[in-house]
Amino acid sequence: VQSCNASARKNCDEVIGTNAELKLRSAGCACSQRHSYLAQNPEQQHINLIHGYIVDTSYGTGQTIYRGTSGVERPLIGSSEGQQPEDGRMVTRIQRKDGTACVVNGKSDWYYTDARRGISGTLQEWLACAGTTLDDS
Repeated sequence: VQSCNASARKNCDEVIGTNAELKLRSAGCACSQRHSYLAQNPEQQHINLIHGYIVDTSYGTGQTIYRGTSGVERPLIGSSEGQQPEDGRMVTRIQRKDGTACVVNGKSDWYYTDARRGISGTLQEWLACAGTTLDDS
């Protein structure tokens, strides 16, 4: 087959519609349709952040390691061989680049009780903390 004939075009239009794209392929004519969609209000989508840290204060020897996550109530301390819960609580503070507090979902300081399933906020809130919007170029 060297080209798609009028019969193939008619069949394609009947099956898919007048916006159908007809292309010649090695196995014959292929009929397809492409759709483009824009998500409505993408800035209102929620993003859920779960994070943690590992700090080795023994200059890489693994003797003193601190570890914590937003999903664990108490941080851990110990060596690479084993760790135990430590007194204290991890607080996640959301800040702008200049160090000022930034509010996501009503708070800038997130404690375990609020953050154990993640720190959730809209894309618009997170972008505002970064000093930008979806409309910025």
